[in-house]
Amino acid sequence: MLAASAAIATENPGFFGVATVKPNGEICLQLRSAEPGRPVAESYQCYGPRHPDFAMIREHVGPIRPGEEKVIRPFR
Repeated sequence: MLAASAAIATENPGFFGVATVKPNGEICLQLRSAEPGRPVAESYQCYGPRHPDFAMIREHVGPIRPGEEKVIRPFR
């Protein structure tokens, strides 16, 4: 995981994102963007299986199990 985290940080130096899955299946995203000359933006959002964007987020995050933490790439 460390190599993947380093690759994402190199490709996107102003972005940091982590996904976790709660026992109830919610996917939670902790995101931070800090680009030179722009305000810092932070967000923590959880999406349950019934949320309209759940499938798109699940696909972007990729395989992840409840309790697991995974570094993610920026959404484009």
